[in-house]
Amino acid sequence: MLDISDILIPPGLATIEPHRVLQIYQNTMVPLEFTASLAFHGQSIDASPEGASHISFAFYLSDRDDITPLSINGGSPLVLTTSDNTELDDVSEEVLSGNLTDGGVYASSGITRVEIDADLCATEDRFICIKYVVVADLEPPFRDEDVTNDFQCVDVSSYMACHDGMFIASIFEPQ
Repeated sequence: MLDISDILIPPGLATIEPHRVLQIYQNTMVPLEFTASLAFHGQSIDASPEGASHISFAFYLSDRDDITPLSINGGSPLVLTTSDNTELDDVSEEVLSGNLTDGGVYASSGITRVEIDADLCATEDRFICIKYVVVADLEPPFRDEDVTNDFQCVDVSSYMACHDGMFIASIFEPQ
């Protein structure tokens, strides 16, 4: 029998922004920096004996602050990138491969790359949703008791304005 636990991304504890780019062109792989805190509730999970992270992240595009969009991709989740294309920074990799204990909150950050199709170039709201993904066999086994809190969506509309068939980031390059 699996133990019931919950891992969640608390509201307001996720950020997503372009990484060292001023313009984001459609149909072009774009790097994004992200941060997300994970809160863990339930039976503790032991550190990975191989030192590999227990958890990574996947990213979705939506037209609302929910992982399931209303008008794009026929209302189905539109995956931008999977956990295979997500690089955690060294500190996050170490933290997320260690013991996860009841009541613990674990900060993580990294870079992923996404490509936004030209067909999705629009001026209405756009959100990128970050969802945690369990990528290792956990000991003890893990069963999520509440899947509705596994993601947070970040409004990226201010980074994207559709002009002449391209997305333009409206931020300055980080120093």
